[in-house]
Amino acid sequence: MIIERSKKRGLKRTYTFFLALCLLLSPLLPSLSSAAGESGMKEPKVRIALSGHRLEVGDLLEVGIWLQGWSGPFGGVQGYQLKLSYDPLFLQPVPDGEEGKFEHPSIFPPSASPITFVNRIGRDGTIEIAQAVEGYDHLFYGYGKIGTLTFRALKEGTTRLTPEKSILILPGNPGINIRHTANEATITIGKKAAGEEKILTVGDPVKAPLPLAGKEELLGRFLDKEDLYRLSWAVGAVYDLAAKRILVGMPDGRFYPNRPMTRAEFAKIAVQAFRLDMMQVRTPSFPDVSKKDWFYDDVETARIHGLIKGKPVNGGLRFAPQDPITRAEIAAILARGETLLRKKELPPATDLPFLDIDASLWAKNEISSLYRAGILKGRSPDHFAPMEEATRAEISTLIYRLLQRDK
Repeated sequence: MIIERSKKRGLKRTYTFFLALCLLLSPLLPSLSSAAGESGMKEPKVRIALSGHRLEVGDLLEVGIWLQGWSGPFGGVQGYQLKLSYDPLFLQPVPDGEEGKFEHPSIFPPSASPITFVNRIGRDGTIEIAQAVEGYDHLFYGYGKIGTLTFRALKEGTTRLTPEKSILILPGNPGINIRHTANEATITIGKKAAGEEKILTVGDPVKAPLPLAGKEELLGRFLDKEDLYRLSWAVGAVYDLAAKRILVGMPDGRFYPNRPMTRAEFAKIAVQAFRLDMMQVRTPSFPDVSKKDWFYDDVETARIHGLIKGKPVNGGLRFAPQDPITRAEIAAILARGETLLRKKELPPATDLPFLDIDASLWAKNEISSLYRAGILKGRSPDHFAPMEEATRAEISTLIYRLLQRDK
């Protein structure tokens, strides 16, 4: 009975704190200052991703709502509130304009028993969701999807999805809406002009970032930590990526450093490592990738940003999500990501010391560029093994070198 009363008091405290925060903070307004210069990192985001900016009357529009880049000093989200507005004269929630809600919002896992204060998709042009968790065990880090909305375009004209309120809270920062950006999305219905996107900045800098777990503590959480510590050359990289939540363990609590990584797993890692904006796609681009797959949004996002292109099979393209990714494929994806970030084409390939790479290899330019940058290394001084699989430990070191180079 005492434990139950204590739990209820804890829930009440969380509710009171979260509600007070929502009431005290003003609606989302543009800010001229930026958190990037203060933290040394880009601001995290609330991302409104549209399946299309230009529609015809009667078309369906999917809208994905994401939290992006909540790691480092911004990591450990304990609660959030998001309020969006839309014009019901132009857009109608599906199905049939009825009141609805986000189904299974996934920022916090069900095991966290998140407290949902409001979850409403209204016919009146208002969408609102607010959730929080108790304690420190289930805080949110990295990238996560709040949910997906579907609308039907009703009449010609230009309309917007506007974030009216966007609040993110971290433990140890009472009364502070953590500074982040949110985009206002413009949709054009039945006109030639494409929609535009307006970026707003809201909130205040983090005053008390959550301390990172030490190396021994964090890596000690993996049930196979002994296997990891045997690979001394990878320990630092695994720790760094695990702390950033870019590369984490498997659902069974193990890291599996010597296991190959699948193409789907690598697509997810690449999207987060390059801090790409998530995309919403209504129809799968590859016949072997389903909207129900956990990696669907990551694969489509990587495709739209140009990181992946699929594999030719019987005259068509497949993604082969469960195939182990090869070292040549990794080089191609990382090089495309570097080109995207730096907005420069790769220099021509130069001679490499590897006897197993000749002029006909499709990824020679990419391997050459990353080798010269010190990101890629061979399996031996004269052997690169482009068609061999890469292990999770090897991939950790590659991504780590890439991120260190961009500091």
